[in-house]
Amino acid sequence: MEPILNTVKLVEQQLSQQGTNFVDCPPNILALLMVEPITLADNTFSISLVQRMISVKGYENDRARKYVLERLKELVKRSRYHIITEPGLPTDSEIILHIFNTFLEFSAPNVVPILVPLQGNDVYKFLLIYFYTTEDLKNEIFE
Repeated sequence: MEPILNTVKLVEQQLSQQGTNFVDCPPNILALLMVEPITLADNTFSISLVQRMISVKGYENDRARKYVLERLKELVKRSRYHIITEPGLPTDSEIILHIFNTFLEFSAPNVVPILVPLQGNDVYKFLLIYFYTTEDLKNEIFE
């Protein structure tokens, strides 16, 4: 999750002169930043990937994207998640699964994505089982 936040931080440093932030930034300015080599650094993702990661399916509005960034900052600090959320905003489990699926689509397009819904709210256990039962990932992680 840190590469997401590092990317947002780098972009927002450049956007501070424009008086905007990552979520509220007009698409034309973000498009210009995507081609600037300054926005790319170690431990960051591309701007377009981060935009997809913070846009949880069913919660694609600016309020929800800001909330996702807030939750990611909190999760990086405390590594604990909560189940209860405000109406109209994703749960931490939904955020983590969405980020994982988006990253998987980006980095390992040949791997079968998660096809079953989360059972309960133990997203880490769910992902561990997914890793173990997905042959391509199992070999990289457990062997």
